[in-house]
Amino acid sequence: MEGTTDLPIRFDARRVVMSLTAVAALLLVAHLTLVAITVVTGHDSVFGLVRLFDLDLENNVPSFFSGGLFLLNAQLLWMVGVRARRSSIWPVLAIVFVFLAIDEMFAIHERLVDPLRAMFHTTGVLHFPWFVVYAGPVLAVAISFLPTWRRLEPPARVTLMVSASLYLFGAVGMEMIGGAYADAFGQTRSLTWGLLVAVEESLEMAGLITLVHALLTMLTASTSEAPVASIALPSAISTERA
Repeated sequence: MEGTTDLPIRFDARRVVMSLTAVAALLLVAHLTLVAITVVTGHDSVFGLVRLFDLDLENNVPSFFSGGLFLLNAQLLWMVGVRARRSSIWPVLAIVFVFLAIDEMFAIHERLVDPLRAMFHTTGVLHFPWFVVYAGPVLAVAISFLPTWRRLEPPARVTLMVSASLYLFGAVGMEMIGGAYADAFGQTRSLTWGLLVAVEESLEMAGLITLVHALLTMLTASTSEAPVASIALPSAISTERA
């Protein structure tokens, strides 16, 4: 059996963030363009592009991109944990983000909406009550992370807080606003609904990309060079790097 060699991959925080932001912006433009086309023409498919790029749907390009952001952050959280050593909360956060990636890509939380709504008769801002179930675990993780967060350098603390605020305002705040709108007017495909979805998903992606920036910056500061991940390749096909 052939041996393996670790091939290092170095990350430049600025380039990574700019690339991710560009992809997010393109997805946002695609969503808004398709919303405008469907509202004007009355067609809700547009050659299948709506299903492929609608930010409000699952198992499509935007949902897998957001899932990928969660997985990237999970990897970076794990790397921070390896470097930190003093705190076990980083690997726990990495595991949480892997679950959130799966949830984002396959919309697990949305499967809770109808049962919870039927059970508790929620309306208005609680039209999509899934986040009530998630509130307890999220709060528990946040409280557990607080001592570690306080030990971080001020720039890292601020960036992590901005990241969490952006994501939570999108995932919870805009979900409540969208829920109130859906309860009052229904979830018909309209320009207003498309804009609400765009704001929600944009804030979520912005929060995740900000977290990528925060974690890459933390890793860079701890090593004085670009953070490194590695992949194992068969030694027969690996190449020597100077």
